[in-house]
Amino acid sequence: MFSNSSESKLAKEQWLAYILSSLSHSEAKEGMLYFIEQAIPCILHLENRTSIKNLMMLFVEGLSGAQGKPLDRYDCIQSMDEREKQFVEAVSHAMNREILRSNENVGQWKLPMEKVKGEQ
Repeated sequence: MFSNSSESKLAKEQWLAYILSSLSHSEAKEGMLYFIEQAIPCILHLENRTSIKNLMMLFVEGLSGAQGKPLDRYDCIQSMDEREKQFVEAVSHAMNREILRSNENVGQWKLPMEKVKGEQ
C-alpha cells in the first residue's frame, strides 16, 4: 500500500494521526453518562410545563367564555366582574375540593389572575 519514500512516510503519519483521532473520539467519557442522567429530569420538567400550559389555556378559554356570556350559567349575570368572580370561585372550588384534596384536607390552590395596576 505504501512505499518507503518520504511522501509515503508522511502519508503513513497522517493515516496514523487519523486513526488515533478516531480512537480518541470513540472512547467512553465520564461526562457522557452525566448528560443522559440530566435528560430524565428535563423530560419530566417539559411534561410538567406542558401540562401546566394546557391547564392554563383551558382556564383562559373558560374565563373568556364567562366574560362573553356564551356559558349558560352566566347568562343571568350582567356584571362582567361578577361573572369573572363566579368563574374563579367555581374553578378554585373544583381544583381544591375534587382534584387536589386529600382525605382530610382540601387544597389551597388559587386561579392566578393578573391584577390591574393599583388594584389590591
